[in-house]
Amino acid sequence: MSKKKIIFTSSIIFVLCIIIGLIYFFGDKVNVTLIGNENIDLEVSSKYEELGAKASVCSKGKCKNISDQIKIKESIDINKLGSYKVIYELKYKKKTYSKTRVVNIVDTKSPDITLKGNQDAIVCPGKEYEEEGYEATDNYDKDLTSKVQVIKKDNQIEYKVSDSSGNKSSIIRSIKQEDKESPIISLNGANTINLYLNGNYQELGVTVNDNCSQIDSSKVQINNPVDTSKEGTYKVTYTVEDDSGNTATEYRTINVIKPISFNTTNKQEYINNLERYIKEKNYNVSIGYVNLNTNYTYLYNQNIVYYGASLVKTVDALYVYENLAFDENTRIKVEKAISVSDNTAHRQLVDMIGIENLRYYGRNIGASIFLNRSNSDYYGNTTVNDQIAIWKYLYKVINNNNKGNELKNYFINSYYNFLLFDGIPTTMHKYGYYGNYYHDVGIVYSNSPYIVVILTKHGSNNFQTVVKDLSEKIYGLNKIDT
Repeated sequence: MSKKKIIFTSSIIFVLCIIIGLIYFFGDKVNVTLIGNENIDLEVSSKYEELGAKASVCSKGKCKNISDQIKIKESIDINKLGSYKVIYELKYKKKTYSKTRVVNIVDTKSPDITLKGNQDAIVCPGKEYEEEGYEATDNYDKDLTSKVQVIKKDNQIEYKVSDSSGNKSSIIRSIKQEDKESPIISLNGANTINLYLNGNYQELGVTVNDNCSQIDSSKVQINNPVDTSKEGTYKVTYTVEDDSGNTATEYRTINVIKPISFNTTNKQEYINNLERYIKEKNYNVSIGYVNLNTNYTYLYNQNIVYYGASLVKTVDALYVYENLAFDENTRIKVEKAISVSDNTAHRQLVDMIGIENLRYYGRNIGASIFLNRSNSDYYGNTTVNDQIAIWKYLYKVINNNNKGNELKNYFINSYYNFLLFDGIPTTMHKYGYYGNYYHDVGIVYSNSPYIVVILTKHGSNNFQTVVKDLSEKIYGLNKIDT
């Protein structure tokens, strides 16, 4: 090459280098880059979190962050498998720059298989296992129960399933034939029986249930040591064995006791016999007894709260005779409220007195829960102790009020009076009756007058018999106490 050509070529290269350098120094250089990976795998139905991109422009050796000018375009359906593009686009000086990220919505989770019943199943010897059921669910395909393969082999069952993405699951149920459960013996009749001396013990028998065997009750061995000629507590033992050798034992308690007798002059013995009598009769009651001469008091189940019903009317009468200058019309209302338990007369008296005044008066004479329900309930709850307080006060008013005998005579009546029995002396009383509740409270004018309170939950059955029976027994107590 000639010297001139070499010089010319060198000059051109020099000029080009200068031009390139000027472009680099004075031109704009734009750069867009992704934050994070270009390809992302995301589990189906999970949350897509945008990682974003960053952009800068460099000119004359200085760079500027223009990431906020990037626009993002995406239409990802996180609930549907597939590949989706996220495009990051930047427009700068009429030029467009872009980057693309690929988001793959994938399903890598295996289905869940849930067995109904126990995974380690136990069946009775010689019996086949009866399938208790199973369920298969998948995060993408949802219910796969119908796709489950059930493979029985030897003493196990394998449950297998695959989802539409090829994810697989399996679970094994083991089957064991054994019987370790004892039979269940159920007594016919009561677990405890009270039997009087020289009475006749009659075996009531048992029934037997077993998880694997059919056991006739005749196979039960019974050991009966009961001797009714001697007082004491005896246990009748019932034993049985199933086909697998499992045994069970049950017991029945027999109490051989003396017959209840009220032919005693010992007060405590009488009370013990009374309480035993109440339990044997299954009486659902509370009792109060107060000797008005000696103030001796006997209480039974005294803390139980009852709906008092018409027992409240006694306090109506007390309030009127103690606090009101009443006319003949008011007197007639009191007479009706007490002698025939007239509800209309009672409500009229309460309205006349004022329920708050009556409530305060009742509690002031010792009835702690008197009229403790709402202001629209004119009856309220009561207890044995409340009734004793009310009737002690009534006894005092009758003896000290100039119209005491008039008031007393209202309470001497036979209207629903089941305290009465042949031979009982003059008796005042007031009953209360509502639904399952029946009560009778009174004063019996024996040689030693006494208050008797009988509150019951026998309102729907045999309340007449229960109250009369207990009234006789309390009268017997009073004879000993006199």
